[in-house]
Parts: sequence; C-alpha cells; structure tokens
Amino acid sequence: MPLPNQQPAAAAAIEHIYKLEDTSRFEPRLKVVNREKSELLHKIRDSYDRARERLAKATAFKEEIFLDAGLSFGLLDPTTNIIYNTLVASNLCDEKIQGVQDGNIAERSLDGLVAFLTFFFRYFTNWEAVRYLLLANADLIYAMRLVVHDRCISPFHLNSDTSKFDIRTALMCAALASKHMNPHHLVHTWLSPIRPLQEAVQVINNDINKFSCDPLHHACWGPVMQMQPLDFAWKHAFDLPRLPSTAVQYRPYQSMKFVLLRLIHTFYLNALALLPAGELRSCYHHSMLKAGHCYGPFDPVSNIIINTIWYNTVSPPSQKLELDMISTMSLLRIEARSFYGLVSFLCTSGKKLYEAMRFLLIFYCTLGKTQPFSNPLSDFGDENKNFHAFRAAGVAAWHPDPVAQAEFISKRSHTLIRHKINAPLDSADVDRITRKMFQGPPTPGNSLQHQSDPMPKLYKIPDEHTRVSKKVKAALASYALENRESTYDLHVICGINHNVSGLSTVWMLTNPFSYIITFMLIFWQVKEVEIQNSSSLNLAMTMQRTEVGRSCVVL
Repeated sequence: MPLPNQQPAAAAAIEHIYKLEDTSRFEPRLKVVNREKSELLHKIRDSYDRARERLAKATAFKEEIFLDAGLSFGLLDPTTNIIYNTLVASNLCDEKIQGVQDGNIAERSLDGLVAFLTFFFRYFTNWEAVRYLLLANADLIYAMRLVVHDRCISPFHLNSDTSKFDIRTALMCAALASKHMNPHHLVHTWLSPIRPLQEAVQVINNDINKFSCDPLHHACWGPVMQMQPLDFAWKHAFDLPRLPSTAVQYRPYQSMKFVLLRLIHTFYLNALALLPAGELRSCYHHSMLKAGHCYGPFDPVSNIIINTIWYNTVSPPSQKLELDMISTMSLLRIEARSFYGLVSFLCTSGKKLYEAMRFLLIFYCTLGKTQPFSNPLSDFGDENKNFHAFRAAGVAAWHPDPVAQAEFISKRSHTLIRHKINAPLDSADVDRITRKMFQGPPTPGNSLQHQSDPMPKLYKIPDEHTRVSKKVKAALASYALENRESTYDLHVICGINHNVSGLSTVWMLTNPFSYIITFMLIFWQVKEVEIQNSSSLNLAMTMQRTEVGRSCVVL
C-alpha cells in the first residue's frame, strides 16, 4: 500500500526507514529459549550445592526448612540468599509452615527470579528475564543492574520511595511464584531485617553457627551498622565487575520499544494539556492525530505543538467539529508513528537501530539541542542531510506530506522558539507562533490540500464518545453542586481503555483560577449505568496538585 504523497528521494533515506517488523527477527526461537533456561537452572543448582556444603556446618540447619524456604532469590548473591533464607526461616512456628514442598527447590527459585523481574520492569517477558539472569549468573540484583543499564534508566536508585514499594511487591510475587512457606515472612526479613545485611553476610561467611534471628541475641553484637538493606544490595551489585561489551550479546529491542512508546504517550498528554481548549476541540485534535509528530529540533512536547499548529495552518480541516474526546486508538496510532519517525531519523543520520533506540532513551526522545540562538540539529550534519533524514522520518511516520514537513523542520523551525514550551498556551500565543512560522500572516493551503478525512474515521466509536462525555460532564456538575462552586472546566477526554476490568478515562481539567492542568484516571464498571458517586471524584480532585503549567496523573 503506497504511503501518502510519497515522492522519490535519496536512496539513503529510503534504506533506513524503520518498519514495524524490523524487531521481530530478534525474537529467540523456542529451542534457544529452552537451552538458556536449562543453562540458568544449572547455575542455580550449582549455588545449591555450595550452599548445602556450608549449611551442613550449621547446628540450626533443618533439611525440611532448606527444601521449603531455601530459595536463591534475595538482595545478595544466590548462594548467600539460599543460606540466609534457610536460616531466617528456622524460627518459624510450625503453624506458619504450610507444608514441605517437593525437592524441586531450584526450579521454584527460577520461577521466583523470573516473577520478580517481570513484575519490577514493565514489558518484560519471561525469556528476557531468563537471559538477563543467565548473564548475571543468577544474581537477581546484578541482573537488575544490567536491565537498568540497557534501558538507560537514569537516575535510578533501589532505595527510592517508588523502588522500595515495587521491590516489596516484586518480592511478594517471587515468594508466591516459588511457593514459599510464608511469603510475608520472607519479604519482612529482607526489607526489615533484625540484623543489618552486611553483618549477616559477615556472620555467614565467618562463623555460620553465630547466626541468630533472636533480637536479644542480636543486641549483644555491638553497634548496629546503619546502611539500609536496599542500599547495601545496590552497592553490592556495583562492586561486582562490569561485564565486557562483547559478553552482552542480547539487544532488548521489543521491551525498549514499549518503554519508548510509553514515554512518547506522556509527551502527547502534556502537549494536549498545553494547547488552548477552544482550538484543541475545534481543529487541533484532528491536526495532531494526522501530523502532530513528536520529532523535530526541539523537545518532544514542543515538537508536537509546533507540528500540529503548522499542519493545521497549511492544511486546515475541511470541516470543524467540536469534540471534547480523543479516541485512544487514534492517539496510540500517532504515538507509534512518531516512534517510527524518531528511529528512522536517527538511522538515516548514521546510527544503528539499537544505538538509535538507546539514544532516544538517554535523551528522552529529543533529537537536537534546545539552546537558544543556535541550530539544535547541528550535531546531525548540514541542512541537506537533515532534510533527507526528516523526510525518511515523515515517510516512516505516515505524514501526509513528508517532503513539505521535512523542508519546514530542517530549514526554518529552529528559529521559532527559544525555550521549552512548558506553560499552557492561549490563542494569542498560538497566533505568535504561527506568525513566526510564516514570517507574517499565513496563507492557508499553500503547500498541502485541505484535510479531507471525515471525522468519523478518527473516532471509531462515536456512540461511546457521547456516552463517556455525558458521564464526565455529569460527574463534574455533581461535584460542583456538592461543593457549591464550579472550580474545574473540562479540557479534553483522552479516550477509553478496554483492557482493564472496567472502563477508564483520562480527563484533563483546567482550574480557571490557578491555570493548573490535572490529569485524572477514573474507573467504573462496564455494567454500571452511572459513574461512581461524586465523593470519589472529590477524593481524586484533592489527591494531588502541581505547580502552574505542569501536569500530573492522579491514580
């Protein structure tokens, strides 16, 4: 199927147009997956052999506890984890033991390790977890370090408030997946240990018989080391030698792609929040879904706004229709196309696919420098090279006219704004941006034809659109009546998510007195006719606020 308005271009640009199927060839075959799982299981069993040899010297060692609670996952190396999990479970009361499991302790440990990683990292598959664990010699925290490096998650700290909550839940998932005798006890002993972990490691390595979980016994051990368990675990992971680049043969294209798509989604939500409500409802929603891509010389949010305003000016919609809701699928479509455009630009500029995806993760999908009075794209070559790269991006992103957009972005757009757009725009701001684009009053329709796509094409479920819009407005009216004031105005509704147990809607609400944009996520059951009572809305309203011009997600 031909791309819209596609014209012949330099071969270099065509050769590096990113396509959806480009990452599918990197999926491992079932034979490879099974082989890697078998190799990982062999490493885990080696850890059990070493742990059993050291536990044989402990007077508190119980075979039944070892077979039930001696799992290889935790905050230390696999062998020490097995010993620690066995010893801390030795003082459990009989009624807390749910029954001794079978002897497949190594297989259960593998299940727990995989469950931990697939919960903690989004878009992580089982075979990806096995591969990282294999590279890390079954060391859970070191495997996390490798994932953090590959996903360019910076800054990242295991002891941050967000990470602590996720670690607790991930440990519980691992304990349940591995059928631990008392999952709550396992989580508690790792995150709230009676003795500091570094002290426990010293005792296990020097005199295992001195290991005790008795608080009175521990009180005689002298001053307590203050390093938190997660801090100690993360330091331990970074004390290990870093793998040479030749050892890491795996490139997580698919998971990196999903992480980038999630990041791009936040850019679009922010761009929607910053655009003026009137223009957004009447025309910009259509122009954004057609050509409001997030690639360009500025930060992604500014690029979306600039590209949307430009396309709406040179190719205004053939009909204006007031819509206060954007279809989820339509928003996801432009987000995916932006991703293809970003990668195609970088690959056309000389980067390999994996290098391009890492670049986007590191720099949050920003292609050029945003310093004022300079060409933000100077690092990517001259204007002609950038033109071909942006044309390749436009073709990959299904832009209505890749050539016109490439010419606009590569030649003039770097002079439009000096700073990041991070405050809500009004009509006057949009008019100033438009005049800068065209060095005076624009003449619509010069380079592109009027947008001819009928509105129903962009909104596949108009009946649901009407129903959801009525529910949101009714909830807002109920809230205003309950509080005897109209504090919030509806900005836009960002679609429906059918992949959850109920429907979900993201509302963007504007406070006309403080100009604070707030995203809200409200759930209700599909079978219910009315939205949940207004008290839940009131609770969500008061949960979180942000500074003027910023946006947040209230869950």
